Amino acid sequence: MIDGATRTPATRPLHRKNRSRGWWLLIVGLVAVLSGTFTLGHGLRASESASAFQRVLPVTASPAPLRTPVVPPPEPSPPPPALPEETQLRLVGAVPTHGSGTFTYASRRGPVFGTKGPLRRFRVAVEQGSDEDPDDFADRVAAILGDPLSWTGGGRLRLQLVPGTEAADFAVLLATRDTAGRLCLRGGTNIGVDGKPYTSCRTTGRAIINLDRWRLSAE
Repeated sequence: MIDGATRTPATRPLHRKNRSRGWWLLIVGLVAVLSGTFTLGHGLRASESASAFQRVLPVTASPAPLRTPVVPPPEPSPPPPALPEETQLRLVGAVPTHGSGTFTYASRRGPVFGTKGPLRRFRVAVEQGSDEDPDDFADRVAAILGDPLSWTGGGRLRLQLVPGTEAADFAVLLATRDTAGRLCLRGGTNIGVDGKPYTSCRTTGRAIINLDRWRLSAE
């Protein structure tokens, strides 16, 4: 690597120490080429190590260019097989398709997840008529957001669950299918698939979780 220093003129005699070092490099290089078994960093073959030494020592002959091996493109991965219905994550019990449209907030307060970054507080609520417990759902949401593989593990953000009576930066709502469809559409996102609300969505200050996806997973 060139460090920007001025090159020594060719007519200037080499220092004895540098000349001795050059001879040792030349001897090692010849032994490497003749033996055919010596490898230079990153697994270079003996024929390639000669080129490496030519780059170190001043020689008149041009090194032979290295041939780039032709690697065939990888075969495309086959599509994943469809999962049998019994292997999908499903919670037992009936799943209501619509609720009251009002939400009950959890009363939980959680620890601060993460060690660095600004603190963002969040609240958790479930729709009345969804047959879900707000505190239980809040515990599960906090466990997901507080996992080291989540956003808090990157050192840019800290998160904390707070009760519904306190101010927060955002809310996580668990809504029935019909309510989730209305709330998402109101926020500018159509989550309909085959004529019914299917996915979840994010709107300003809210993450709206479709109860169908929470209880029945997805194919």
